[in-house]
Amino acid sequence: MKILLIEDDFSTSLAISEALKMEKYQVDRADNGQMGLELAESIDYDLILLDIILPKLNGLEVCRHLRNHYNYTPILLLTAKNSPQDCVAGLEAGADDYLVKPFAWSELLARIKALLRREKTVICDVLTWEHLQINLNTHEVTYQGSLLNLTPIEYGLLALLLRKPQRIFSRQTILDRLWPTDKSPGEETVTAHVKKLRRKLKKAGMNKEMIKTVYGFGYRLAEPNEESLTPFEQQLQEKISEIWEQKKERLENEREMLVQLIINLPSQGSQKSAKTEEAIALAHRLGGTLGIFGKQQASQILEQMEQLLQNQADSQQWTKLLDLAIALEQTWNLDAQTIHCGAINRAEGLLCIGVEQQWLQVLKTVSFLEHCPIEAVSTLKDAQSILGSHQPKAVIIDLELTETRDKGVTFLRELGQKNPNLPFFVLDSRHDLSYRLDIAHAGQGMFLHKPLTSDRLLRAVIKKLQPHPTPEATLMLVDDDSLFLGALTPILTASGFKVICLSEPEKFWQVLEENHPDVLILDMEMPQFNGLDLCKIVRKDDRFCSVPIIFVSRHQNFKMIDQGFASGANDYVRKPLVPEELIARIFKQLNNK
Repeated sequence: MKILLIEDDFSTSLAISEALKMEKYQVDRADNGQMGLELAESIDYDLILLDIILPKLNGLEVCRHLRNHYNYTPILLLTAKNSPQDCVAGLEAGADDYLVKPFAWSELLARIKALLRREKTVICDVLTWEHLQINLNTHEVTYQGSLLNLTPIEYGLLALLLRKPQRIFSRQTILDRLWPTDKSPGEETVTAHVKKLRRKLKKAGMNKEMIKTVYGFGYRLAEPNEESLTPFEQQLQEKISEIWEQKKERLENEREMLVQLIINLPSQGSQKSAKTEEAIALAHRLGGTLGIFGKQQASQILEQMEQLLQNQADSQQWTKLLDLAIALEQTWNLDAQTIHCGAINRAEGLLCIGVEQQWLQVLKTVSFLEHCPIEAVSTLKDAQSILGSHQPKAVIIDLELTETRDKGVTFLRELGQKNPNLPFFVLDSRHDLSYRLDIAHAGQGMFLHKPLTSDRLLRAVIKKLQPHPTPEATLMLVDDDSLFLGALTPILTASGFKVICLSEPEKFWQVLEENHPDVLILDMEMPQFNGLDLCKIVRKDDRFCSVPIIFVSRHQNFKMIDQGFASGANDYVRKPLVPEELIARIFKQLNNK
């Protein structure tokens, strides 16, 4: 745990600091009130030890300032002033405890532990995770009873995660917590220590992943039995759910059409008719599309229906088709799409202040692409409370909807002083020069004059958050099923790809030459020109022969799959496909180029 000691007497400060380090605490020291206040506002400490009589700012002023700005870090006052009035003044200024100098070391240590125990996440002296235990008194770490030989940093990292199991710690936060401020290395050092700690835990016999990497955010403690998703995967599943809501009515209509076709099949006789062929195509198309939304059971039923329809229909098969149609209707709503909407840590998200609902909806696109959640508040007070606990990735504020413009500008100016590199976006219809100049002086801000369009807002925020964006990869999807393309395209687009869709294979070469895609995704079965034909053509052209090609198909026939690879395909994904798997395979092909 990390403690800030604000004490102007050098010998006293050094003695307390060294003693606390022997107890495995990380300690930062400040010798005046102003320096101590700046450290307290910029770093997330577990406890502040604060002398009252200090140069520049006294301890009571530091204490009041922190509490007025919603910083609730426990504060223990250390002072030679021992009258009841002094004690009352200190507690009224916001301190949690008060210790008079000279004091016994054992009493100081006991009071520190008592204050730290007030955090809800620390309720005992032994922290556990499955068979792993950390004794906070002896500083010993054991797994299944065997002692682990950990460095102080590794011990501190484990204790940090176990004390706050629901929190995601960025690498910078871990640096702030586990290293002295004057010796803080680069963020890659945190990654190296995490790898070493994981190796030691695995060597001790731990088979589960205890420390989860949350991509784009940092690290957190895993639940012992969890199967968690990364923020990107969570956002992807939420995007899939959103697209399902848009497409489900059309899909349900097509399901009803299929059922009606099957009911009317007996009157068509034993030979395949145009209606049978229509039912086969509809079952094939629906089965492939539903897989995108995780409706695997419904997709499997449709595959069985397709296989029965391929055979000449007799009365027994027609009965089976009816049974499958009933089963399809029963599972349609029960077989919900795969959605994992677990809690997303608030750190490094978008903090929106007084932003209207319509713009919050637009900003969800940024939230998905940048893997950062949105947190919306209506008042500056609520925003200050949030900023007291973590720093967002960016702040978006509508100054027309805050209490007053003057208060909003003051808030931005103070925000810029504390976090000079934090980007913010101001939405407002006022545009006089002096007003804009006030905002320009506040920090790394951008002014968006209202009325505003969705396109302007999105481009401005994404450009600011990605000052050096990586070139996007272009995907070309070729499938005669326009419904499948319509469902898959927004998912791939939201994942950062530029997507070219083609449902008419006869136009393949023209579209290919116009767009020069980085990856081709081809359906195997299409009229006139199938995926095998298109793959062979591409592999014979010197301009496109090295473009990765991924086949998608419902075929399980190994001979057909072998033909796909023999024609020059790099990969094969079977419908109904899972979007996460397809995206992973696309990235693999891009990395192999």
